[in-house]
Amino acid sequence: MTVTVYQPSLIPTRFVVCVTCRNTGTINTMNTSVASSNTKFVADSAANMTRTLREALSRIDGGTELARQARALGLWTTDAHRNIEPRRPFKTELGNLTPLQLSNESGWWAAEGARIIEMLGLLNALAVALKHDYEVVKAQARVTARKTWLQTPVEERTKTLTKPEIEDLVTLDPGVSEVQQQLLVVEQLLAVVTAARDATQNYKETISREITLKTTQMTTGLYG
Repeated sequence: MTVTVYQPSLIPTRFVVCVTCRNTGTINTMNTSVASSNTKFVADSAANMTRTLREALSRIDGGTELARQARALGLWTTDAHRNIEPRRPFKTELGNLTPLQLSNESGWWAAEGARIIEMLGLLNALAVALKHDYEVVKAQARVTARKTWLQTPVEERTKTLTKPEIEDLVTLDPGVSEVQQQLLVVEQLLAVVTAARDATQNYKETISREITLKTTQMTTGLYG
């Protein structure tokens, strides 16, 4: 079994890998992005998630449709995910804020936390679907690899197709590669959004404690 790598002019940014069994023809062909392209794809998706979720979801199979279903069920705050402004820095000098300013801060971070939780729900749902698709396309690729090998003339078979060789062919399958890349993007976005959720929860709790402190001070006459 040999592996040939070439770069056609019609696909200047991707390599095409062909796996062949002696002279019997091509078994699998796939498009694999170079490492820098994959990294940029993930980074771009994370940036899009910050600015507008629609752009990120459009790059993942089923993402846009899942968001549409969530909206139809009344479980997606559409306006909250449009034209997202840069995430505001947390005000560390809470003691200098008036009660009204504290209330406004609390409201903003509560809305931000809810928006992030909605994103997490959508991303988790996408991850479930992609993991299922990943197992399906791997099974299909294994079947294809075995069928192709069995169709090879006996005199041209050098040995039995081993399990590691089958797994190599599965890894190189274009369908498997595509789903795996989409799953990677979703899982990395999940990590980023989960971290933002935890930070937002910490901010909300800090503001809540400050509101409780100021309420106590006002009640006892110590504030002002």
